Amino acid sequence: MAIFRTLESSLSFEDWKNELVFVFGNADADKRIPDQYLFRIPNSKFVNPKKFCSTIDPKLWGNGFTFIADATVGRKDGLALQTVQMNLIKAYYSYHFKNTTPYTPPAVITALQGGLTDPTRSLNQLKNMPWLLRYPLADKICKKNIGLPVLIVMPGHSVIKVQSDIKRLAQKCLVICIARSLKICLAAGVEPDFVVQYDTHLEQRHFYETIPLLKNTVLVSLSSASISGYAWKFRGVVFRASFNQLILSNDFVMRDGSEGSLLACLGLAEALRAPMVCMAGCDFSWKPHQDIYDPNEAAQHETNSHTEDYRITPEVLRSEYLMPGRFRVVNRDGQVVCSTIGYVAAAAKASEFADDIQTLVGTKFYLLSHDGILHPNKFPLLHKDAFAATPVINREAYLTTIDEVLNAKEQLNWDSATAYFKELGHFLQQQELHFQIKKWDPKFNFEFEDSFVSLLKNIRSFILSLGADREQAQRMISVWSQAYRHASKITLAYRRSTKNPIPVICAASERIDLEQKIDGYFPRNSLVFWEVTNFADKSATLHELTLQDTNLAKWLRDSEIVFVSAGMAKKYSYVFELMADDNLIFLPDFACPESLAEKQPEAPAFRPALP
Repeated sequence: MAIFRTLESSLSFEDWKNELVFVFGNADADKRIPDQYLFRIPNSKFVNPKKFCSTIDPKLWGNGFTFIADATVGRKDGLALQTVQMNLIKAYYSYHFKNTTPYTPPAVITALQGGLTDPTRSLNQLKNMPWLLRYPLADKICKKNIGLPVLIVMPGHSVIKVQSDIKRLAQKCLVICIARSLKICLAAGVEPDFVVQYDTHLEQRHFYETIPLLKNTVLVSLSSASISGYAWKFRGVVFRASFNQLILSNDFVMRDGSEGSLLACLGLAEALRAPMVCMAGCDFSWKPHQDIYDPNEAAQHETNSHTEDYRITPEVLRSEYLMPGRFRVVNRDGQVVCSTIGYVAAAAKASEFADDIQTLVGTKFYLLSHDGILHPNKFPLLHKDAFAATPVINREAYLTTIDEVLNAKEQLNWDSATAYFKELGHFLQQQELHFQIKKWDPKFNFEFEDSFVSLLKNIRSFILSLGADREQAQRMISVWSQAYRHASKITLAYRRSTKNPIPVICAASERIDLEQKIDGYFPRNSLVFWEVTNFADKSATLHELTLQDTNLAKWLRDSEIVFVSAGMAKKYSYVFELMADDNLIFLPDFACPESLAEKQPEAPAFRPALP
């Protein structure tokens, strides 16, 4: 178990637990502690945090760290000291996330996963295949050089200070938010221009369950995020980077970080070439005794201010559960606040990103309130009235430009895609068979069994990771296989549609709606709509693309790939349940929900949370 602590004055050799030791000011540490573990920092003002962290051997982070500071160092250079400490915590956090998944799955899995060891992310990529084939990568945004100012809305407590102004500010800039701040924008009467979805937790979907159609909003996502249940609600999707360089190559990757979604928002602002970025709700902290999710509770408590003590004090770290530790940090107002190891790391990395982006693009960054722990020099305060004084943007022209981005097609390497799906299909089929044999013969030697059980332990889902065993591994393979079959059919249909039209069977009343929903997912004029009629319906108008239901089963068997509408799937379920569906793609399972609600749900009540 790693050691995380802050000491005053000194550390004895007997009390040293093989952790890294950082000595600030005139504090002392036992000379018997090996030099590679001991770092002395007389004055934090003269330290370049990024360069300093790069000199530390990553292998030495495993046992944690100890800060030692004398009683006066926080008063002399408190902000500089905290900046160094936050960057050291970020360095440990990076080590922590890169070294918690020692198991490497078989190569065939990593091809689509991109090396990710959480199998739900590979599932997400398979389920996202319609959108991965339909929409572009972030480099298409970058090449447009949009160049408009940006407002980033995060769900920290301080966002309540600007909530009533978001609608006014949105006239002057593009609005970027994340999943948890989307409803904040909607409650303020603003449809954001971008929603950034960079968390791959399956539970993230609940943020989108009640949102209305967002016809002017673009979803910006990882290919491994779980977007298949709600991507259709947006104007379109842009992906950070390729899901597989062999299948889809690209030389631009929008910057992000596992430390927090704010980093992806900063990366998007860079891709947009924003001249100015203003940020609200980027606290990365909360006041002592304050509900982490409820900004209103804070008013009932008083917070002691320690304006002269900037030292970070580790409190509780449950490293054995890979849970972030709690810290006390002094915020921009000089108040002691609570934070987590992940939030501290995100705040430190945000400063690094701001420096890099400003150098490369010239973007200037500001906060709209003085709350939180972001560096006050990297993110100075900008009064919201000063932001509001900027010119109104031409959103109509912007929407024309963003549609050009969304309609740009990526070039896929079909040979690589074919090879991948062929290999993955064989692999999953073999594993399903092995698990089934294991059920009947427990003594059967299945070499991948322990590997897949180990793989399940890396699932980030709060529910699925509670217990990993063989039964769960078998179920995972089954779900994986279903997702694979669906993705492979869609990819095959996409490829064949470039050569021959793909038939779509539907009722006459469904056609117009289907044409609108499926528009853009396949090349134009690559779909042929067939109307299925009942053989006894004498009033039906027959033409060359009319199919009587008595011929449906034979016609389906003779077709390579067929799209089936929701109405047809329901009406002729007795046909489909007796047929193999290897050549059938049911549109409700593709990117076309069965129906769109006529009355859109109202925006939910505002409830800020931490980013």
